[in-house]
Amino acid sequence: MNAIRRCLSVTALCFATMAHAQPLEVTGEVSQVFGDRFVLQTGSGDLLVTAPPGAPQVQAGQRLTVTGERNGDQMLAEHIQTDGASQQETGAATASDAELPAALRGLGLEIVGSRDWPYGKREFLTRLADGTRIEIEVDRDGHVREIEAEGRRAVMPTTFLERVMPDSIARHPQLQNLSGLRKIEISDDGEVEIEGFSASGGEIEAEFDRLGRLVDFDLD
Repeated sequence: MNAIRRCLSVTALCFATMAHAQPLEVTGEVSQVFGDRFVLQTGSGDLLVTAPPGAPQVQAGQRLTVTGERNGDQMLAEHIQTDGASQQETGAATASDAELPAALRGLGLEIVGSRDWPYGKREFLTRLADGTRIEIEVDRDGHVREIEAEGRRAVMPTTFLERVMPDSIARHPQLQNLSGLRKIEISDDGEVEIEGFSASGGEIEAEFDRLGRLVDFDLD
């Protein structure tokens, strides 16, 4: 419990290193509650969990399944399930995709959470009907900056590429063998990085300059 008490005063710092962690699921019983934080007793020890904004208050004695980003004995929850019912990840969570940029609407994405970052950046946590979790980063002007499927082999349909990229990139000959899309990243300078998998399972990485010209391509 000493580690838990120490971390209560520096939660923001403790979670700052979690940005690229993969979601983890743990189950346990709530032993103590501190506002939007609570201690979850698991088979491997106590875990200090920070609930997502807008989530219903948990109670000591509840048995929960928590999905989120873990760092040592702390966890930043993205999803909480109790007694067979799910708690929304944020107060604005909705099954509608109306909050997403227009280019990403109608693709079957369900918004399950969102986070606001400095300088107007916003991150949407979404999922497809098959359960694939997709993270979307949007800048202050509503432009898509990054789309990524969570998980080592997780992919999204190549339709996403056609929605957010011009034809010079989406229909580039080197990408015609792309069967599953893992990531699209667009820099402030307009440079584009695309990652995915070929029909044979090989990993594809392609980089384009701001004029849509291919500058690097790898197929492993």
